[in-house]
Amino acid sequence: MLKFTSIRLNLLSDYKSKLFFERGTRGGLTKFSKLYAKANNPKTPGYKSDEPNTWLVYQDANNLYGWIMSQNIPYGGFSWYAGNPDVALAQLEYMEEADDAGRVYEVDISCP
Repeated sequence: MLKFTSIRLNLLSDYKSKLFFERGTRGGLTKFSKLYAKANNPKTPGYKSDEPNTWLVYQDANNLYGWIMSQNIPYGGFSWYAGNPDVALAQLEYMEEADDAGRVYEVDISCP
């Protein structure tokens, strides 16, 4: 495919960048479940208006590999963002899927 597209791949020469991408590589099955959950909203029986509204969501995704293989991938021009991280997060709202530049974030997530 590289010969067909004439794209030249830039190698990650910075060891810190290489480790950043390697840490972000994931695969296999991911599951997060809770044995019991109860929704509290006006559409459910036993709704309690004095408690916060809550909803239950079930998501199932198939063919994630096939989908990602049809997306654009980064091939060069890698650099660390030197600006304010809060500004970078605020700019996410204005980014489009077809933009020439993209971003990769490292985040810490906890599920209660």
